[in-house]
Amino acid sequence: MSLSYLETSLDRIEAAARDDVIEICINPDGSCWGEFQGDHFMRKLDQKLTATEVKDLGNQIASSANTTMSKDRPIVSVSITYKGRPIRAQVITPPAV
Repeated sequence: MSLSYLETSLDRIEAAARDDVIEICINPDGSCWGEFQGDHFMRKLDQKLTATEVKDLGNQIASSANTTMSKDRPIVSVSITYKGRPIRAQVITPPAV
């Protein structure tokens, strides 16, 4: 079975592959945050994405949820299916901060 472009990109964020992941958030500066089962808060992940990776991943997440991301719509916050399970995903790009 081949992986989707979205799955391949999310696989770059090591914590996204955890079985207990609930939500992954990416900020404009490339910092990554995650929430996992049993957590009561988001935790900052050790991984950081480049500006290009943030934009590309945001577009892939938006597309998988049949929406768009642009300068006029710099925030995408949706539920997606990743590795056969639902997770929340949020990506924020400039000009939003």
